[in-house]
Amino acid sequence: LPTPILSLNLVQRLGGSHRQDIGKGTRSQMELAAGDIVRCLGISVRLDEVTAQDARRLRENLKSKNLAENTIRRRLGRCRQVYAAAMRDGLVETNPFLGMPVTVRGTTDRDHYVPREVAIDVINSMDCPSLRAILAMARFGGFRRCETLVADWSWFDDESGSIRIDSPKSGVRLCPLFPELWDVLAPIRMGDKAGRVQTRYEPGANPVTTLKKKVVAAGYEPWPKLLQNCRISCENDLLDRFPSRSVASWIGHSESVQRDFYRRPSDKDFHLASGLVDVCGDDHTYDHTDSGNAQNVAPAIKSSHKKSPQNIDVSRALKNIEENAGLLLMTPTGLEPVLPP
Repeated sequence: LPTPILSLNLVQRLGGSHRQDIGKGTRSQMELAAGDIVRCLGISVRLDEVTAQDARRLRENLKSKNLAENTIRRRLGRCRQVYAAAMRDGLVETNPFLGMPVTVRGTTDRDHYVPREVAIDVINSMDCPSLRAILAMARFGGFRRCETLVADWSWFDDESGSIRIDSPKSGVRLCPLFPELWDVLAPIRMGDKAGRVQTRYEPGANPVTTLKKKVVAAGYEPWPKLLQNCRISCENDLLDRFPSRSVASWIGHSESVQRDFYRRPSDKDFHLASGLVDVCGDDHTYDHTDSGNAQNVAPAIKSSHKKSPQNIDVSRALKNIEENAGLLLMTPTGLEPVLPP
C-alpha cells in the first residue's frame, strides 16, 4: 500500500483523537499537534518523507510563537505519539521525533503564591457571581480552570461536607467541601440544587482576561498563570495541614506530580528554620493555613508591612541574644560526660 499523504484527519486518527477513553483536554492537545505537523510541514508531504530535520524545524516553528518550553515539549510529545502509531500500523519505518526533548519539567519562574487575603479582597470586589465562583473554586477548592467552568451544583453536598468533582481531565474524584469555598458559593447557590455554578462562560472558554481586569480593579497587580497559581496556592496551604497522599487525591493528581509541579517552599518555614522570628521576639505561632511561597508572592499595589530578613532590626536582635544569654550557655548532655558551663 502506498504511504498516505499528510492530512489533518490522518494525523488526528494516528494520534488517537477518535478514542472514547481519553478526556476532552487530551483530545484537544492531539488536534493541536496534528495541526502543527500539517501547517509546518505541508499537506503534500508523504508521512514517511518527514525527517528528523523536519522535526527540528517544527520545534523552531513552535518556539517562534513564544510558547513556553513545556508547551513545546507536550506538542512534540504528541507528534512522537502520532509516528509511534504510524510505525505500529506499518505506515512508516522510523520515528523522526525520537530524540526530541518531550519530558515536561517542573519550573518555578512563573510561580506566585496568592495570599488568601488577596483572593478574598478580589472576590469581594466583584459583582459577577460567576467570576466570584470561578476564582473561589480555584483558590479555595484547588479546581482546574476547566473544572471551574463545568462545575455543577450537584457536585456540592454541604450536609456531608464533600464535593464530587467530575473533571473533564482526570475523571471523578472526591474532596472535602472547604469552609472558605462554601462561604463564597453558598450565597450564590440561592437554593439551586442543579445546574452549572457559573453561567457566564461555556466550557473551554478563557475567563482569565476578565479576571485580570478585576484583580487590577481591586488594587492588585495581576499575577502570572492567574488561575493555575490559585490552584497551586490552595494545594500548598493544604499540604501544611494534611498528608500529601490525601491532598494529591483531593486536587486530582499523583504525589509525584505534586512533588514536581506543585509543592513549593514557604516563607514561614524559611523564617522559622533560620531562627529570625524567635530572635526578634515576634509572635511565632505557626498558622499552617497561611504559608506563602518563599520565592514569589503575588505582588500587590496595596502596601505590605510583613517583616523580611532584609529589614530585621539587628541591634534589637543582639539585645535579645544578650538578655537570653543564659539559655545559650546550657550545658550539653548526651553520651559524653557532662561538661562544666
